[in-house]
Amino acid sequence: RENRPAMPRTVARGNARITGTVRSPDGQPLPGARLVVWGTGIEGVTGPNGSFALSGLPSGTYSLEVRAIGFTPKK
Repeated sequence: RENRPAMPRTVARGNARITGTVRSPDGQPLPGARLVVWGTGIEGVTGPNGSFALSGLPSGTYSLEVRAIGFTPKK
């Protein structure tokens, strides 16, 4: 097996934006939650009031993953 360098990955960028507020199951804003938009390289963290804004996305449909300490991931 040859040791070839990995192929560079091109990630498209655009003007689309995702905004929202992450809340705990009891409805309270969840600060510090980590956000990942799969397949884009775009990541972020919610602010003190649980809000977020992720920009630079090409238009389309995406999966947004949100994780926070103390919460179990769900689909």
